[in-house]
Parts: sequence; structure tokens; C-alpha cells
Amino acid sequence: MKKLLPILFVIAIAFSSCKTSSVGIDVLKPAEINISGNYKKITTINRSLPGKGSKGGNFTEGLFSGEGIHQDRNASYNCVNNFAVTVNEAPKYLVNFSEDFEIAGAGSDKWPIPIPWDTVKKITDYYNTDILIALETFDSDTRTWSKTRDDDDGTEYIEGIEVVINAGWRIYDPYTEKIIDQNSFIDRKIWEKKADTQTKAKKLTPTKRQAVDQGGAFAGYMYAKRISPTWAKEYRIYFRTNNEQMKIAHKHVKNNQWKEAYDIWTILSRDDNPKTAAYALHNLAVYHEFEDNITMALKMAYQAYELFPNDHTANYINILTGREAEINRLNEQLDN
Repeated sequence: MKKLLPILFVIAIAFSSCKTSSVGIDVLKPAEINISGNYKKITTINRSLPGKGSKGGNFTEGLFSGEGIHQDRNASYNCVNNFAVTVNEAPKYLVNFSEDFEIAGAGSDKWPIPIPWDTVKKITDYYNTDILIALETFDSDTRTWSKTRDDDDGTEYIEGIEVVINAGWRIYDPYTEKIIDQNSFIDRKIWEKKADTQTKAKKLTPTKRQAVDQGGAFAGYMYAKRISPTWAKEYRIYFRTNNEQMKIAHKHVKNNQWKEAYDIWTILSRDDNPKTAAYALHNLAVYHEFEDNITMALKMAYQAYELFPNDHTANYINILTGREAEINRLNEQLDN
């Protein structure tokens, strides 16, 4: 597989210590489940909305809870849209989010009966896609809280909100006329903001509508992770100091001059000081991971740990062995 890890960027100084810094890397993570079948193109729809004129439970819920009547409508749209966007960013599937076909659902967390197969085929034929993925149920709940905390500096005001999204999905195969997956998932997202006044804390905290909208998008992202490879940001620690040359290499990294840093680390990896050599080997391991060479990265990391055992390198070895296993799963998923 070519270039699973192509993007490396320096993270803010907040991730730095006196002897280490962190760099961020975009990695392609395997799907949590494997969908059997040679599917390439997907149509996805939002079937979670009640039919026109329906007086479902969400209307009454909106009146008594203070939530907007159309809140779940907007959030469910965000859910399906972000699912499609997230999957399309990865190389496995091509997803089309269709708003042309309106199929009424329950407008709650109750499952409707499956979509008739002639309708499923009509949709997939129209878009020339292999399968249909439908958001069939969608419901949200929110919880808010206010707290204070007193210390020597005065009173700290804390405002929080939690949104819980219950989303149910079905995957239809029109050729076999089988539902190949049907599951509900509950996803939570929490915001908690602090300030020196309650007014300031409230302004920093999302409104209920904003929280549900963002929670819907988050639920779509989480479902994308379950069925498709997805991109994620991770962070790697490298050593920035033990002598002047290491400091120079660190400056090259900050300027995205990785080849220059690599040349310095290569020389230092043969240093008579085992700590210096080990730090340089650890950094070379990071470089080789960036170059999508996990085998060489592991070799460098093990050599670094043998020269100078330390927690940073031990943790990095565990990360690399985990990535090696993930890449094997990715190869299997992308080859299907």
C-alpha cells in the first residue's frame, strides 16, 4: 500500500517539554468492522425524518423540552452529510448523499420497517451505486449544568452541556436483497467551559441547538469509522535536545525540513554517547514512519531502546507495533 501516512506537521509548543517535542501525523485507520462484498459506490439517505404532516413524538418533545422543533431535523442532516464527507476522504468507498428521495421514518429512535426492495433498487440504479446506507432512526437528548469552584484566586464558574445522539443505520444490498448490517449507536459529546464570571462561561458554551448540530455531525463521523477506513490525527514524540546538533535538527523540523534533520540524526546515531545515539535513533524511527516504512521505524526504535532504555521510546515501539497491525487490516480492507 502506498503512502498511508503522508502528512507530518509540527504541533504547538504546548506539546513540547525541555527535551522533547511532538509532531502530528495524519494516519489512515482501518474500519472497525469489515463489510463483506466487493462494494465501491454507496448512496446514503436520511430516512430518520417523519413524513410530511406527521405529528410524531419529536414535535411534543420540542414543545416541552425547550429544544427547537426542527433541531433533530438539522442534526440528522449533519449526521448523514458528515458520514458521507468522512468516508469520501478515505480511499475505500465513493459516497453520494441523496436528498432526491424522501422516505418517511418514525422521527424518533424507533425503527421503521425496512425500505421495500423495489425502492432500494430504484435509488441505487438511479445513482449507479452498489449499496444503500440509510440513517433510519435519530434522536437527541441534552443535559446542562452549572458549577462554581473556589480557590485562593477567587471563584471559577463552570458551564457544561452534554448531547447524547441515538442513531440507527441499515445497509441494504439490492442485488442479494439482504440487509447486511442493522445497528443503533449511542454517541456522547461533552463541552465544559470555565471563566471568571458565569456570563463569560455561558458565552463560551454551545447553545443546545449548536450542541445537537455538532453532536449529529459527530455521530456521522463515528459511523463512518465503523464501516470505512478514516483519517485521524495522531502525535509522535521526538527528542529535541542533548547537544547543539539536536537543537539544530529540531529547528529543521519546525521549518518542515525533514531531510536536513534526517542527515543530522543519522550522524548522531553513531555518537559515542549512548543517550545521544539513542535519541537520534528514536528520531530516525519517527522519520521512517513518516516515509511509510514501519519496518525500518521499528528497527530504529528497538536499537534506540537497547542503547538507552526510556519510557518515550518504549511507548513509541508499542505505537509502531499497533500501526503495523492496523496496516495489515487496512491492506485487507482496501484490497476487497
